[in-house]
Amino acid sequence: MSRGSRFGGTPFDTLGWDISPVGHSHLTHTHLGENMRRFRPNRRVKGERGAAMVEFAIILPVLIIVVFGIIEFGRAYNAKITLTHAAREGVREYALTQNAGNGQTAAENAATGLDIAQLTFSNTACNVGNPTTVTLQYPFQLAIPFFSSSPLTLVGEGTMRCGG
Repeated sequence: MSRGSRFGGTPFDTLGWDISPVGHSHLTHTHLGENMRRFRPNRRVKGERGAAMVEFAIILPVLIIVVFGIIEFGRAYNAKITLTHAAREGVREYALTQNAGNGQTAAENAATGLDIAQLTFSNTACNVGNPTTVTLQYPFQLAIPFFSSSPLTLVGEGTMRCGG
């Protein structure tokens, strides 16, 4: 290292970096070390020690409700898709056989993952050449902690021309 550098012989001579404060180019690496030790950005003021924990405690219930809300929305959407699929299968069987009992059985068989005892089946008259509709209703209860709600009624509907 050269003695005549403006950094006083620090390892930064070879890089050409000027890290000295303005007007203090005479500082050596020992002086810089002392100055750097005084500046500690990670030190906290005494009043801020528990602030992060308090903020976390305030936000945690909201985050839990949001996460469970997303999960429950996914469950409800899956039940709705299953219900719509079951209604389509039920109306297809009903339109082909013109027998409401066969349509209900087909709908119940297609409603996998749902409690069949809670499934409500209704249909319109099946006149050949005219559309007929099968409607399925299912009560769905959200299970979000710290949040109570009444059951939602999910509806699935399928329509097909009767007689083919």
